[in-house]
Amino acid sequence: MISRARLAGDVYYDPTPILLDSLSRAVENTEIPEHARDEAAGTWVEWKEKEGVESRTTERFLEHLRRALEGREPLVTFDGETRTRDGENVWVYSDGVFETVVRPGEDPVLLSCVREARDGAFELRFSDWYSSEGPGVPPEQKTMPRAELGELLAG
Repeated sequence: MISRARLAGDVYYDPTPILLDSLSRAVENTEIPEHARDEAAGTWVEWKEKEGVESRTTERFLEHLRRALEGREPLVTFDGETRTRDGENVWVYSDGVFETVVRPGEDPVLLSCVREARDGAFELRFSDWYSSEGPGVPPEQKTMPRAELGELLAG
């Protein structure tokens, strides 16, 4: 599933239908009411900085990934090393199946994530960081504060 989340200043916007789908998968036996899905179509949930925007950074992504993998048995460890890829010094973290490549620096940049599997590879490649203006802020009439998500579900 593709998330078209948007970050604008200190506010992060998630598409409401994607949040509802995530909630349905995360909480066992949770069925999202049809009225909530209808009302959610084309809307966005806004998250203020204190509600979790700070977790949308490369560092936090890598930390979350590390924590998730640490809980697996057998324990997965990533060997990190500095390499040169496309003429650029990068950090490469790999366990032989999953590889993450990061451009080092004061503000590290995630360049790729690849996971090898029997049925092919799952691959994400990122380029041209900071080169676009981004998608912009959704219209105010199409946004709701995070607190209203519960009200939407309650009906």
